Amino acid sequence: MKTGMSCCRIPMIIAKTHSGRAVPVEVKSGTNLKAKSLAASIKRFDYDLAIRFSAGKPSRDGAIIDLPLYAVESLPKILEDPERFLGR
Repeated sequence: MKTGMSCCRIPMIIAKTHSGRAVPVEVKSGTNLKAKSLAASIKRFDYDLAIRFSAGKPSRDGAIIDLPLYAVESLPKILEDPERFLGR
C-alpha cells in the first residue's frame, strides 16, 4: 500500500467467509508494536478488525486485537466470533 512517498506492508489479508469482510493480520517477532503499517491500513481501507500477533501479552487497541504468537492456532476461532475478542 502506498501513501504519498511512503510504503506500508501488511503481510497477510484473510477473507472472513461468514461475512465476506477482509481482516488484516500482522505478525511481529518482538514486543515493539509501534509500527505504522497496520494502523495506516485500518485508516485507509476502513477495516473494523485487525489482528496482530507478537511476543507481547493479549490486549486490544481500538480495532486491533493483539495476541501472543502462540495463539496463532486460535485464528480460525477468532475469525468466527471477532466481536467476542473486541469486547462487544
